[in-house]
Amino acid sequence: AHGADGPNGLPGCGDRAGPDRLFGHGGLCPLHYLAGEQMMAYLTAFLLLAGSLFMLLAGVGVLRMPDVLTRMQAASKAATLGISCMFLALAAHFQEIGVASRAVLVIGFVFLTAPVAAHMLGRSAMTLGVPLWPGTQREDLEAGYGGRPEPEGAEGPEDSTDR
Repeated sequence: AHGADGPNGLPGCGDRAGPDRLFGHGGLCPLHYLAGEQMMAYLTAFLLLAGSLFMLLAGVGVLRMPDVLTRMQAASKAATLGISCMFLALAAHFQEIGVASRAVLVIGFVFLTAPVAAHMLGRSAMTLGVPLWPGTQREDLEAGYGGRPEPEGAEGPEDSTDR
């Protein structure tokens, strides 16, 4: 009978080939639930490693970037991705709806608050006139926040119509 190759004629692991067995393995077969747990362990390890790398990149970016605005950008973007990966790893490891829902809520909270916090810190830096990196090409917020006075002799849009 098909499938009755185990002890006492019951279905079990035999010497036949199949998608989850090697032909001629001598009656040993993997336990399927352990394969799923092993895959979740690999997923958890991958997410933790990715999160750690993103957090490391955030730290390196804060140390290596030349001015406050680029440091904030490096910290907020990479740290947000790092925290997200780590909380997804937490949810994958515990495999409980309570842990997973809290992890998703924390990820959502970080994705909502990190850009707002970075924007407000950048706005404060521009208002206080924190020096920017000399390679900065444009300063769109300069006039609106009073970051730097315009050079003498510079004409604004209202001055050019008086001629």
